[in-house]
Amino acid sequence: MAHRSDESLNDDASYASYDDDSYASYASFDASSSSSENEPQDEYGVNGYMNVNLGELYNNRYKIVKKLGWGVFSTVWAAKDEKRDRWVAIKIFKCDPEFDDVVKTEVEIIKQLMNAAPENANHTINLYDIFKHQSNYGRHVCLVYELLGCHLLKISRIFKHRNKTVPLRLLRKVIRQCMEAFSYIHSKNIIHTDLKPENILIVPDERYIELMLMDNNEETKKLLEEHIYAMFEAGNVQIKIADWGNACWTNKHFSDQIQTFQYQAPEVIIGYRYNTKADIWSLACVFYELATNEYLFDARYDSDDDSYSSDDEEYRNTHLLLDMKHVIGDCPRSFALKGNDSRCYFNHSGKLRAKDIDKSDIGVLEALQNDLDAYTDSRHPEDEVKDFAEFLQYLLVYVPDKRPSAEASLKHPYLA
Repeated sequence: MAHRSDESLNDDASYASYDDDSYASYASFDASSSSSENEPQDEYGVNGYMNVNLGELYNNRYKIVKKLGWGVFSTVWAAKDEKRDRWVAIKIFKCDPEFDDVVKTEVEIIKQLMNAAPENANHTINLYDIFKHQSNYGRHVCLVYELLGCHLLKISRIFKHRNKTVPLRLLRKVIRQCMEAFSYIHSKNIIHTDLKPENILIVPDERYIELMLMDNNEETKKLLEEHIYAMFEAGNVQIKIADWGNACWTNKHFSDQIQTFQYQAPEVIIGYRYNTKADIWSLACVFYELATNEYLFDARYDSDDDSYSSDDEEYRNTHLLLDMKHVIGDCPRSFALKGNDSRCYFNHSGKLRAKDIDKSDIGVLEALQNDLDAYTDSRHPEDEVKDFAEFLQYLLVYVPDKRPSAEASLKHPYLA
């Protein structure tokens, strides 16, 4: 449906640095390969980043091996846990006290997922350790995670570079793992709130880690990309859900504005109460994108439209709702008018206020077929395409109370 721009797909731009909103980048093998590889040097010092050197030992056990990336709140490093003989990723926060609440919530949610029923938490990232390190400027909280591989957007790009899309038979295995993960996560009344391909990571094997920790030269990148492609083609991929920094509980929200734009559920747009079903909407958008390398909903119809601004939230949301209408039909009036912001987008009859774009309604199946047909080296069996489209349609229900849960989706014929 909506094209991911070259800028967002550029290897260096998308994977150059760790983003605190996405654990995915810390695991990317080309994490430090661009001009934006380094965090602002003037943000070291008071309330800032901690100086970290390769070879240093932290907490008497973690030997720093390689810088993986950085973000607004922290830097992230690969390290060898010499006590347990395993590889880890250490997220080292700035020593600014204002980040304490961010860390506290992140840790609390991950610990709840790990401790409540460990046997069911195999698709969520493991937090191994927490410690504080005193620098010249203050105390830095350090979170020690398992070392994971690249995110799923990288997988789809690897296929795209070969003029292919991810085979639907392989994608189905990933979808099932995602739904198993969220069946468990949602049973603990936790909402992720920021699902996107960058926040779903793969578990690396020994060869992957070996390549990832090598120098970032072109030969290493090529070898690792080939290894990732072979792993996926063989169906040997296990996923983990990461980035819990924006998560919340069903009975304790931290913000009314959640989710990245292209994966935002309709209830969030209109200001209606949200729950775990918001994650289900995002997952449907993620699955479509992984299959096609295109956004399902994006709303960027006309680049010549001078009235469009990425900062104009109402304009953007209106056109996102229009995009939804073109793919899955009209939003039911009974729901469209329930939100605190509904009147910004719908009239009293429940019709979208915006002038419709000259674009025909096509449905999920046609959108899917159109985007898949763009890749001449991939040919998907017709029945697989139809089954996948039907499953997406099953998930993409406007009314959250009628949208299926992750647990229910596991019983759908597509995954059963």
